[in-house]
Amino acid sequence: MIDVTDAFNALRSQQPIAWIEPAPIPNTGALQSLHPNPVVAEILWRRGHTNPEAASTFTDTRPRPAPSPWRIPNMEAAVERVTSAIRTGEKVAIFGDYDADGVTSAALLTRLLQPHLDEERVLTLLPERSEGYGLSLRGVGDATRFDASLLITVDCGSSDHKTIGAAHQAGLDVIVLDHHRINGEPPEHAIVVSTQLGDDLAMRDLTGVGVAWLLACGLAQNGIQVADPPAKTERAFLDLVAIGTVADVSALDGINRDLVRDGVEILRKTIRPGLRAMAR
Repeated sequence: MIDVTDAFNALRSQQPIAWIEPAPIPNTGALQSLHPNPVVAEILWRRGHTNPEAASTFTDTRPRPAPSPWRIPNMEAAVERVTSAIRTGEKVAIFGDYDADGVTSAALLTRLLQPHLDEERVLTLLPERSEGYGLSLRGVGDATRFDASLLITVDCGSSDHKTIGAAHQAGLDVIVLDHHRINGEPPEHAIVVSTQLGDDLAMRDLTGVGVAWLLACGLAQNGIQVADPPAKTERAFLDLVAIGTVADVSALDGINRDLVRDGVEILRKTIRPGLRAMAR
């Protein structure tokens, strides 16, 4: 067995350590214009917020309005299809990934749809980690046996051509809400709502739960009542958005920073029993 200390000392003797120092910070006057606290001002500078306007925007604690959901390609078609399912009382199956982003996405859509369709008309499917990533054939089978007419995948599905083809063959309409990179063309038999399809770079860092939340915003704008306590609007779901975004290790800048900051405020007031138990 190799002794790690001996190996490190041998490497150090061959290659002198060269410390990589960060770029020097500007004079005190420039930093003071960013924030009165010198430590916060230096952090802002290091993170690229080097002018007062950018620093003020980054540290502003006021709630932000939701970005337009219509900035994501195919969102209009998805909102219309879900609206139709709600108004005609269809059965809907939701298939989420097994990680925190997928679970919070599935929880958000479940809570969104159940007040309109009743619990017995909404099926939530979460795979075991051993099943692997993506929409599974077992999930398609479960949705078919449930007699669903609409299958919504969250945080997965944009590369699942085979299983989405199977869902189409089984008579299911499919909506994909995803944020993962798409290699090649998206699945043919699905409404694919993905931040990777458009040229809007500001939306690229959204997580799956961020995309699911913007679907909720689109439904609200389309005349569907979207409410969950305590906020009683679509903003009530931001606690789930914050958890999924942070747990998926997404960049906490731009839109994601707005969603997480506002979501943490909702999380502090959440009445969801599971989240309150974890907080305790």
